[in-house]
Parts: sequence; C-alpha cells; structure tokens
Amino acid sequence: MSAKAYKQAIDILTSKGRVFTTVEIELAKLHPALFVRFAADPRPKWQDTAKGLLHGGHFIEAIKEIRNATNLGLKEAKDVADYIRGNRVCALSAEHEKLAREIMG
Repeated sequence: MSAKAYKQAIDILTSKGRVFTTVEIELAKLHPALFVRFAADPRPKWQDTAKGLLHGGHFIEAIKEIRNATNLGLKEAKDVADYIRGNRVCALSAEHEKLAREIMG
C-alpha cells in the first residue's frame, strides 16, 4: 500500500463538509487506494436508483435496493423508504435517518 494513497485518504477524511460512515473509515484504513476512488464520487449510484424507484412508486424495489446496498434488515430498509416517502410515523435511529437524508439528496 502506497504512502501516497494513505495521504490522499487522510486528506479526504479530514476535509470539511464531509461525514463518513464507519465502513468508509475502515475502507480507508484497509484499502486507501480503493477508498480514494470511492470518495471521488461521494454519492453512490444506488442512492439515486433508490430515490428514483420511490418517486416512481416502486416501493418494494426501492426497499430491495436499499437492503442490497446497505445490508439493512427488511424492517429497517422499509422504515428508511417510508421516511423518504414522507411517512415520519416510524422512529428512525440517527444513523438510519442520516442514510434517508443522503438518499433524498
């Protein structure tokens, strides 16, 4: 692993205005070059796909997309999708609410 990749990863992690998940931080530690490539596009395409599915009325497909991308359980993914659709009845954990807000863009 190159020192250059580690430096780039550290620069990205310490940049202002970005919040990283635990998984992203672990990726930066273990595979800094891969993290740098990932961080170049801070909004993965699955988020846009899930948002489009929800806006198109494809609720079940959106839940599947969220589950596949995040490894959330069925209930948690459904709660995130409900939150995005405007159903704020369910109480989300702070991490899941953050995820929903990221998907909403």
